[in-house]
Amino acid sequence: MRLKQELLLGIGGWRLLAALGIHPEVCHLNEGHAAFAVLERARDFMQDNAEPFEIALGTTRAGNLFTTHTAVDAGFDRFAPALIEQYLGRYAEQELGITIHDLLALGRSNPGDPSESFNMANLAIRGSGAVNGVSCLHGQVSRHLFGPLFPRWPTDEVPIGHVTNGVHMATWDSGPADDLWTEACGQDRWLGTTDTLEQDFRRVSDARLWQFRSAASESLVAYARERLSRQLAASGASPEAVEVTKHLFDPNVLTLGFARRFATYKRPNLLLRDPERLLRLLTNPQRPVQLILAGKAHPADQAGQALIQDGRISSGGTRPAPM
Repeated sequence: MRLKQELLLGIGGWRLLAALGIHPEVCHLNEGHAAFAVLERARDFMQDNAEPFEIALGTTRAGNLFTTHTAVDAGFDRFAPALIEQYLGRYAEQELGITIHDLLALGRSNPGDPSESFNMANLAIRGSGAVNGVSCLHGQVSRHLFGPLFPRWPTDEVPIGHVTNGVHMATWDSGPADDLWTEACGQDRWLGTTDTLEQDFRRVSDARLWQFRSAASESLVAYARERLSRQLAASGASPEAVEVTKHLFDPNVLTLGFARRFATYKRPNLLLRDPERLLRLLTNPQRPVQLILAGKAHPADQAGQALIQDGRISSGGTRPAPM
């Protein structure tokens, strides 16, 4: 199913653009999920210019940009060679004019290894003229991860740069946060020069900041209580159990949150690496800490589900409360 989705996104997406009369000069591949677009773009060039696939890929790759967000090798989408052959064998031979083995080589670190799986990030890199990570450190990590694609290259010279990720403040800020910073720094604080921004920030008093922080904590706790009570009620829990959720958490206690899909490469079990230290943090009466975890594993992700089960066991068998 994942392979079908990515075929639809990459090949289908490029064909959709063509059907709409859109002919982009630059195609930005944000992660490897759309990497099959490089194949379809090359196929278009082949048809328009009567050139073989190798020339078409070499020509069109200059207009493709690949941004990788993943910091661990396990995070890249991989597919078994047999699956690629099943769904792309005919496409490779009849549309691209290459063998399935040539296609598989584009997604392998070692093109000559017939047992290696097909890595979508490798395809994206081989089909793009520029590659970047999303921070300076991530650029360094990526040069190590993809070093095998550039044999005999010094790691520092592997052609992967970085563009530090930013955020769209209008949708990143909460309403109360936007009110606070607008009051202190003006509505257009992120749109012009930032020369006075730090000075403007510092005008906000500690009391005002603490008031904002406390209100945000109360809002989070109220939301968590409401979501959990509805979840338990829907699952048939007793009225007593539902009532207990209305008193969970303390908005005045330091709250740490983790809200992500439970996949191994996201490392949601880092908290459990030192259980004794975690227990000391959670039971310190002078500096209390509470945790809110939200997320679930894909139904087919057995390893991700095992992480949740590990959390249950490590917490003494208590039932987790995903939201």
